[in-house]
Amino acid sequence: MRKGGSIYDPVNDEEFDTRMFLRICRKEDNIILDEFHRADSKLFDALHAGECCKKLVFITSTMHYYRQFTSGSEAPLKGLFSIRRVGLILPIDLLRYEWGIVDKEFFELLVFYQEPALISRDLKDIVYSGREFAKSLVGEILDEEDYTYTRRYNAVLEAIAAGKNKLTEITNYLYSRGLLPKPSTSYITKYLEILGKKKVFIDMSLLSLN
Repeated sequence: MRKGGSIYDPVNDEEFDTRMFLRICRKEDNIILDEFHRADSKLFDALHAGECCKKLVFITSTMHYYRQFTSGSEAPLKGLFSIRRVGLILPIDLLRYEWGIVDKEFFELLVFYQEPALISRDLKDIVYSGREFAKSLVGEILDEEDYTYTRRYNAVLEAIAAGKNKLTEITNYLYSRGLLPKPSTSYITKYLEILGKKKVFIDMSLLSLN
């Protein structure tokens, strides 16, 4: 689901509106819709009317939207779906993948492959691209609600990745980088509140890699 309400089909490289999507829904047996919270309200009305296939999977990466659409008396999707929260893959589960030679050292490195999109990628590439991957992920989450991913957000996450878990430590880190006019915690509380509200859970170790 793209911003603005259009729907992109990556298999057939096609883009269409909600009306066409509903036509497809009536014909196909299995459909997965990613970032469903961007959908037009007509889609949710059609779901209540039973116009879509039964094997329909909705995905969102933002917990805020998940609660907005499934909780509360007027939630548009309440009672229509069985809900499953999917987190990072556990290293023990990753062993089921055919990696080839698996020794103690490799098992320790499996933590880097906990994000499904990274499976099969070269470990060196993951390490070097990890920071940009994490930044783009956080930036996308903030962008969903019109927050701009600034250098201060980035520095806050870098400080946490470096093991600074106290408000004063994070503040001093940003001040040392020239991102604050003075080392006052009042300058960063709003950034931490927004990150916490949006449930920005990422592997902070990736941000600390150079």
